[in-house]
Amino acid sequence: MTMLTAAPFTYAHGVKDGSIRAPVYDRIPVPDHLPLVYGFAAKGDSELSLVKGYDAIRKHGDGIFDVRSEYATHQTVLAQIMNAAGNAIMFKRLIPEDAGPAANVRISLELVKTQINPKQRNDDGTYKLGSLGEQLNATQTIEGYLAKFIAEYIKPGPYGESNIGKGSRGVGTLVGNNSEESARIPLLDFEVSSPGKWGNLQGIRIWSPDINSSHPVNENLVRKQKAYPYVFGFVEKATADDTATLIHSDTGEQQVQLTLKPDTFDPATDTDYYAGTELLRLWAMPDMGGTVKPTGTFGKFFIYQNYLDALLVELAKREKAALTTYPGLVHDLDSTDTEDYHRFNLFGAHTTQGVPYITFQVVKHSTLATERVLRFTERSNIMATGGKDGTMNNSVFNKLVAKEIASFADHNSKYLDVTRFPISIFYDTGFDMPTKQALGKLIAIRKDVLLVASTQSVDEREPTPSEESSIAIALRTTYQAFPESTLFGTPVIRAMVVAHRGRLVSSRYRKRAPLTLDLAYKFARFMGAGDGKWRGELSPDKFPANKVDLFSEISESYKPASVRHRDWRAGLVWVDACGIESYFWPAIRTVYDNDTSILTSAITACCICSLWKVGEQLRIEFSGDTTLTNAQLKDRIEARFNELVHGKYDGRYDLLADVQFTKRDIANGYSWLLRIQISGNNMKTAQNLYIEALRRPENEVATTDISI
Repeated sequence: MTMLTAAPFTYAHGVKDGSIRAPVYDRIPVPDHLPLVYGFAAKGDSELSLVKGYDAIRKHGDGIFDVRSEYATHQTVLAQIMNAAGNAIMFKRLIPEDAGPAANVRISLELVKTQINPKQRNDDGTYKLGSLGEQLNATQTIEGYLAKFIAEYIKPGPYGESNIGKGSRGVGTLVGNNSEESARIPLLDFEVSSPGKWGNLQGIRIWSPDINSSHPVNENLVRKQKAYPYVFGFVEKATADDTATLIHSDTGEQQVQLTLKPDTFDPATDTDYYAGTELLRLWAMPDMGGTVKPTGTFGKFFIYQNYLDALLVELAKREKAALTTYPGLVHDLDSTDTEDYHRFNLFGAHTTQGVPYITFQVVKHSTLATERVLRFTERSNIMATGGKDGTMNNSVFNKLVAKEIASFADHNSKYLDVTRFPISIFYDTGFDMPTKQALGKLIAIRKDVLLVASTQSVDEREPTPSEESSIAIALRTTYQAFPESTLFGTPVIRAMVVAHRGRLVSSRYRKRAPLTLDLAYKFARFMGAGDGKWRGELSPDKFPANKVDLFSEISESYKPASVRHRDWRAGLVWVDACGIESYFWPAIRTVYDNDTSILTSAITACCICSLWKVGEQLRIEFSGDTTLTNAQLKDRIEARFNELVHGKYDGRYDLLADVQFTKRDIANGYSWLLRIQISGNNMKTAQNLYIEALRRPENEVATTDISI
């Protein structure tokens, strides 16, 4: 209101909010040590995602950490060890090519117009009963409909593509009382959320309530929204022979009432009730504030709305015509309303009062043994079928992993997004030689990932020491194809080749396994915490923390001097004995070929991988800011760098961030150069030893010479 005169008055201008603060950006905790792990799984999508603990089990099933599961591979052992150490992983489910599409089910209606027996009824439409409680046949038949609901598997297309939502009318097996042919009409398609035989344990429950049901019908929807609500729920079985149990929705309910009428909305409660938009959403199982989205039961749901609407119009019209026969019948249909056909209770064939329909009769059996006839009751389940896991063996696993790794060398791959996929390390847990060589592509473009290869293949016999040397040379040569920098002439750094195989102690995994798993455990304890800070007391390059913890019966470890020199030049990492039955890691090195450089240390390589991510975080935080001068940007980035790395790396390194503006940067006006400097110590690995023999000083004291 504008002040016009000095007339006494209070001009109210509302409230000014001075309490607003800039939002605080909370990042999901990501450990510095974040392994990439591949594996088979019972369920879940095939997206690479950060998982840990029970969240991983909810998404992918119990087998993700179970080394005796039918889904177990040698990578499962790594996943189990990481989980036991409290270290999250980036996990990707691999789905064999012959697994096929996800389990599904189509609900169809077979309908035939024919002469039916309406039974004898009272004026209110209820059945007249005989002395034994039986329904009495009417003396005359009327024109009506016989119906049969069928559940069937939706076969995939010729190229394995899903046919959800692609059904069409056909001829049914139901025959009218006068031999009339029935039509088979698809109504609802359901597909579970992920491939695998797990899907065969998932199902749907649909039934029609009335006013006396345990879940009473929502009469308000029938009256005001002109739609009959059905009760929907999802069920699952632990095994094929178990009883199905209802799954809680995201709202905590086991069953909900929804309609098959689009845009059903109750303004009194501000609630949407159309199953087409609400059913899957209610059981979506969203992220619970952590890092992983669990797997919902069903992922696709399709309503054949055109078929359904036309069907309901036909059935409702016939039923309305018969209502005049029973003047006392309380019915939901309005004979004067042509738009209330969704009030027709298709699945229950009764009114909201529980009175059976006159002209619509449902057949609940079939003469065909292979046909699944449905009953829509509170205890009836409609299970999905057709799910299968496909071929799961080491040969298939190797090929699938090699195929996945290839995507990391693709400049257009989404896996180059360091922020979305913050993997830091990959452990070879026993892949075959072609896959080991393919692993080099992992470090081709991603500068923030360390590859830990093994000389061992779980499907092959254990190599001799000389064969291990040859394998190490071959792998190092392969990985040298991916230099660290062509600009600075820096050879490959971020690769390791680890020797030996042994027997895991305190593990249900009975095969001999590569010792890369012991290094993984040590790295997990050292730098696997969610806060990203390294724990110096567990440093894997200090004795006794560098002792082998997880293995016994380790393959030959002793190396003569000549062999040591050869294997060192090959970049091989091995264990030495530190007792009669104990071993330690004398040097955890990379394949870098200059012994005078700090880059031979694998721990330093891990720090460099981490610093790449720090650099990317700085880009995210300062990109697009138009409020800063070059000098201010320099100060802010360097200060923020110090905050991000403070106390992070166990005090091992001197770190410096230097923001510069080259002539090109100044000309561009939009770019800057960030130079991160790392100063650290060399590994101390070689000892010069000699022993000096001296007499005790008292033996040098002169005595009086006595002549004899």
